[in-house]
Amino acid sequence: MERQLGKPLHIQAAEAFESPAFLQKLGMARADAERIFGGADWHQLLRDLVPIRGRISCADALAAFRPLLDQVAPDPAEGWLSYAYQVARALLYPASDPGHTSAQWDGALCFLQLLQVLFDAERTCLPFDFWLDFEFCTEEELSHSGVAEEYRRFCYRFREEYIYEMLRLSREVTSFRTLEHIAGVHYVSMRVARAFCASGGLIDLGLISGAALGHDLGKFGCKPGERVPYLHYYYTDQWFTRRGLTALGHIAANHSVWDLEIENLSSESLTLVYADFRVKQTYGEDRREIPCLYSLQEAFDVILSKLDNVDDAKRLRYRYVYAKLRDFEDYLISFGVDTTLRTAGGPARPAKMLPC
Repeated sequence: MERQLGKPLHIQAAEAFESPAFLQKLGMARADAERIFGGADWHQLLRDLVPIRGRISCADALAAFRPLLDQVAPDPAEGWLSYAYQVARALLYPASDPGHTSAQWDGALCFLQLLQVLFDAERTCLPFDFWLDFEFCTEEELSHSGVAEEYRRFCYRFREEYIYEMLRLSREVTSFRTLEHIAGVHYVSMRVARAFCASGGLIDLGLISGAALGHDLGKFGCKPGERVPYLHYYYTDQWFTRRGLTALGHIAANHSVWDLEIENLSSESLTLVYADFRVKQTYGEDRREIPCLYSLQEAFDVILSKLDNVDDAKRLRYRYVYAKLRDFEDYLISFGVDTTLRTAGGPARPAKMLPC
């Protein structure tokens, strides 16, 4: 299926690089930015990327953008893809950057801005893929949410800090598939939550959507040598707290299966832990991650085999939290929720979604 863009891609690109908000981000003089980008022949630069019939790689986007990028700064030693990924991470978790010039930082921001334009266009042209795309809450759904304003601020941060672009870059410069995991968890969370809500269940769709979208951002704050499976909860909490997104952050940062040992959890917390439990990674022969969506029982078997230092006490503890998830799934089913996610189409897909 191919859908048509509203404005031609070259016009969208030109407008994005003329945006006052974007120009304000750059350290370079406005006159220099306008000189480089104002006279750019975007139609010619992007000619090899249109029409959009498949996912655009960051490497192909870089090849198209290089004539402009060369005017901004020389190549960083590790290459633009890796450096742009590093800069995007630094927007979430500031870090010193002594090995690069301010011009290279600006170049990375420019490349991230182009990726945002391209991925926005890609989203309008290609079918929805739950491993790569997000169905954000609609304004109608937010009208029933207690965290509507906080959710809108989260969506603003998601876009201004180039979080989606960072996740796409991560697929090409690392062996991890964090985008697929986060997107899969958000998909399962929202499929379940929307069906549960439509049947009268009490759940805040804005709260679960924002928490699911941000639940693993802490992985990008972990430093070399730190144990990501244990510390990413802490860094996730840091990201949300520093941006004043405390309601979303409370659910996002507390998504460990061990949180299920608390007697009373909200439906949003249970839904996030449930979805995170079912979306796991396996590994190919090249040791690169492969995302998988498991049934609850399958996920239990897979996760139990991966736990560190499993003894009888830990195995018993894990069976306890699994039983709580099993009870929650039965509760969802009692509301008519298809937890197999096989119902054709699932709940109706929202027509207009944030962020716009």
